[in-house]
Amino acid sequence: MDDICCFSKDWDSHIEQLKLTLSMLQDAWLSCSQRKTEIGFPEIEYLGYRVSGDSIRISNKQIEVIKKLLPQECQSTAENTGDDELLEETCSPFSKNTFNMCKLLRKDVLFEWTAECDAELE
Repeated sequence: MDDICCFSKDWDSHIEQLKLTLSMLQDAWLSCSQRKTEIGFPEIEYLGYRVSGDSIRISNKQIEVIKKLLPQECQSTAENTGDDELLEETCSPFSKNTFNMCKLLRKDVLFEWTAECDAELE
């Protein structure tokens, strides 16, 4: 197990949830790294997303990476990540707005950046 994320509607519930989680870890002879532990934040970054009590959105870091992508760099980025499935999974929720770009991730499709791809990236 690598990451644990606990969230609650209010502070008292959060403390109880943390106690339960830490007790379960202790019973299993597992521990948490103090330097990697964050407690009590109204919003956190988790797996590339900003998570808060009322929303889940793509992290600002991810948005900046996308903004910096130039069309000619998209192919090498897709090919060099080694995570085509992850990229396709990321595109999936936005398929209506990114159809042409996501299509370029398929192995059987010639990579050809079009004006439609420019519009989707923008």
